[in-house]
Amino acid sequence: MVVTLETLLGITCPLTSIENNLRGVYESTSFLSYWVKQIIYWDSPDQFFIILYCMFLVWTFSMWKFFPPRIKKSAVLPT
Repeated sequence: MVVTLETLLGITCPLTSIENNLRGVYESTSFLSYWVKQIIYWDSPDQFFIILYCMFLVWTFSMWKFFPPRIKKSAVLPT
């Protein structure tokens, strides 16, 4: 929910800002790091991620509604 709100409000995650500052301009150009970067970091427009985050938020809430977590009575310790 926090990631979706940050994206909708156009706020950069504080951890991302810290990571970018610590990394500086240094980028590794090895073969493995190139492909890991291509797989992990998508170069897509912001609107794509906003829609994706909203879809996952709706999916999560719908799963929570249709399949709520159940507490087993045997899992509760007697007092």
